[in-house]
Amino acid sequence: MKKIWVRVSPNKKQCRVTKMDCLPGINQPGYKVDLTALAKDNQANLQLIEVLAAHFKLNENQIFISQGATQRNKLITLTN
Repeated sequence: MKKIWVRVSPNKKQCRVTKMDCLPGINQPGYKVDLTALAKDNQANLQLIEVLAAHFKLNENQIFISQGATQRNKLITLTN
């Protein structure tokens, strides 16, 4: 089990995952994730799980949002 911090930017032109040394607002290393989905009706969170699954080569059921489901900064749990 691994935990990572993610900063989500919804409503972008394309999906992208970028590794960062220091995320704004939490001062922790993690990933900035651009999403095409809107941040309403849980659309961005569902797309976030899809994008992270593809990036880390995991199944979607191995990725959980542990903290920050309604915020830009999220703590994500990856299981094997």
